[in-house]
Amino acid sequence: MLRLAIFLTILLSAGNAQSFTPPETVKVYWLSPRLETYLPVTKDTIEEASSKIIELRNWTVVHETLRLIMASTKKLDPMRVRVKIQTNNQTYYFDSTGRGLSSNGKAVYIDLRRLNHVFSE
Repeated sequence: MLRLAIFLTILLSAGNAQSFTPPETVKVYWLSPRLETYLPVTKDTIEEASSKIIELRNWTVVHETLRLIMASTKKLDPMRVRVKIQTNNQTYYFDSTGRGLSSNGKAVYIDLRRLNHVFSE
């Protein structure tokens, strides 16, 4: 009984410390990273140029998708944007190599193969 009480205390305190609550929906605009285009695809044109628009509503898929986004020091190639991930309060743009930029100006990275795998499941 004491072990159960200790376990529940740890579980509840851990949940309060760093709980992750994903946004209700995430929208992903996708243009294959391998695709070469005649005209540059930029942050302003990715929505028009995208070949897939995916709206994520499943909590698990939203969480798994957002977990793939990591801090980086490498900058986005603004003429080769291939992915836009839009949440309720943040937007991320990624180029054909996975280097990206968040709407708050921070450099980020995403593994595009793993992102594509999330959508394929």
